[in-house]
Amino acid sequence: METNPRGTALHLQKHYIYNLSLAVAYSDNLGAESLGRWIFVKRTRGPEEVASLRFVRAHTSIPVPRVFGTLNFWGKSYAFMQRLPGKDILQARWGRFTDSEKLNIHTQLRGFVEELRAIPPPQSPAICSVLRGPVRDYRLCTDGPHGPYADEAEMNFQLRLGVPFDDIRRAFCNGPPQRAEDIIESHSRRHPLVYTHSDLARHNIMVDNGEVTGTVDWECSGWYPSHWEYLKALFTEPCDIEWRMGIHNFLTPFQFEANVDAGFGWGSPKWKCDLAHSH
Repeated sequence: METNPRGTALHLQKHYIYNLSLAVAYSDNLGAESLGRWIFVKRTRGPEEVASLRFVRAHTSIPVPRVFGTLNFWGKSYAFMQRLPGKDILQARWGRFTDSEKLNIHTQLRGFVEELRAIPPPQSPAICSVLRGPVRDYRLCTDGPHGPYADEAEMNFQLRLGVPFDDIRRAFCNGPPQRAEDIIESHSRRHPLVYTHSDLARHNIMVDNGEVTGTVDWECSGWYPSHWEYLKALFTEPCDIEWRMGIHNFLTPFQFEANVDAGFGWGSPKWKCDLAHSH
């Protein structure tokens, strides 16, 4: 009896993936698991990360994991993807690199960012995921995906936790009035939409022998205003002064917006607390 080699291979692949999913489901680490030399299994929070990885692979040469398949198992979603080369995340190796190696890393990252920004944006001004749906950005909201935001103004309104401009002025009536005007000025500016990783930190960059071998964790990515990558890069690296000072080597700086954003954080900004106490 003749057999279909392609069908047999597909059956074996499904059987293999099923057994891998059991290994992940029963493991103590339900977030991520390396299975063998070539496969990495990650529990995903939604379809956006897988869609983003495939989108970036299709439109750029940025080294991102190839997704082999996905599986829903016992109410959990898993992505089976390529295990990228590289022994360490950049965060673990950064302090051991020479100045020239660090500059080389910055140059590679700048090239990646330029490729992302060369992708034509959608005609809609909405801040959204690659699937045109909500974005999962913990800088905007910590309790899961929100949006899509109709435009940058609506996104900034979320960032201000729903506080109108007039209330911001009132919050600073007894303080530095320029602070209120700076917030209003920053949140009134409009920036072009670009495809954004939105968590371009050292713990999401794989390296080997001084070369970037991969960028991971694209779950926050999507179409954002062009300054957002810079603000997020500063926000996620608050302590390492040397790294922060070098971010401008691969990201266009938006210093005014960054200075204003420094007054925000997880939870209520100080000016919102001041506003609440003024009532």
